[in-house]
Amino acid sequence: MIKQIIKHSVYDPTKTQALSPLLTTMAHEIGSNNYMNQLHAIIGRQDQTKLLTSIECPTLLLAGKNDKVIPIDCAQQMAMDIKNAELFYIEECGHMAMLEQPKIINQILSGWL
Repeated sequence: MIKQIIKHSVYDPTKTQALSPLLTTMAHEIGSNNYMNQLHAIIGRQDQTKLLTSIECPTLLLAGKNDKVIPIDCAQQMAMDIKNAELFYIEECGHMAMLEQPKIINQILSGWL
């Protein structure tokens, strides 16, 4: 299961291979009970998108252009709903943006802050 999650979370197959040991270690450290708790929380949570319009502080949204977990249209909708949101797309990036493109993420964060 861990291999499938990693496969769908990282965009570039060469980075998947390089990041796989770290992501596998992280998954084992979290443990199956915590993973199950997370899944139950996600499945059972109520839709909170209506609350996005109440956010008034400057908000940075980062989206991997190739994210299979949270598609771009979700990030675009969030950016439209949050008044002071800035949306940045990270090219050649899946769901593990901080591990896939750390330099770009740091550049965006530095410029935004």
